Amino acid sequence: MPDIKDKNFMNLKMIHISSIDSTNNYAARLLSENQMSDNTLIIADYQEQGRGHGSNRWFSRPRKNLLASLYLIHTDILAVDQFVVNCIVSSAIADFLENELKREVKIKWPNDIYVNRQKIAGLLIESFITGERLTSSIIGIGLNVNERDFPPDIPNPTSMFLQDNQLRNPSQVGISITNKILEMHTDKNQYSRARNIYLDRLYQKGVEANYLLLGKKIEAVITGIDNFGRLILRKGTYEYHCNFKEVVYLHNV
Repeated sequence: MPDIKDKNFMNLKMIHISSIDSTNNYAARLLSENQMSDNTLIIADYQEQGRGHGSNRWFSRPRKNLLASLYLIHTDILAVDQFVVNCIVSSAIADFLENELKREVKIKWPNDIYVNRQKIAGLLIESFITGERLTSSIIGIGLNVNERDFPPDIPNPTSMFLQDNQLRNPSQVGISITNKILEMHTDKNQYSRARNIYLDRLYQKGVEANYLLLGKKIEAVITGIDNFGRLILRKGTYEYHCNFKEVVYLHNV
């Protein structure tokens, strides 16, 4: 049984766990047991099976980094507009990191965060729909805070510590980021701003680069994302609207 500390913080329920398989899995279990009725931030000191997209895993040593899941209840987002959740969360994290590190921060579609062309954070968002509306999301956040050494098989990793040589409290980092997310999320007028921030920070936007599209190598330019959150690649006069896993970044990514 994990060591769990449960408290409320500024209308946000917080759960701190010493060790768990995955914070997203834990949030999903609470939801299936009807134990999630408020916006809830779950932070773990260590994840035994930290999850990324698909079969990917998220590496972190105990108590070094932010390993969290935010259960977020939506009241005014249509299912067709669900990519705005990615925009809100990615933009909030990017803004936080840029303010802290004083470095340019980019968002690599769909939801990785890069500093100096190195990956510092990743998101895993699982959303729930009733009818035509988005009802809630479980947002997994992995942010390298105090990590100094990474396994050699992890491509291009970095951490906040490696960027500015400062140690931070991962839980406090999580609270600060969550406050930024909630600030944007509770004001519908901020949704278009979040999308614009996402587009402005889009990694490799406007730069001709190599991609693997449906198994075929092409040179193309990222021009943006469409209303469904698909990446738009332009090659000559033709535009490709790419779903996740249809396109792979090649070279220096």
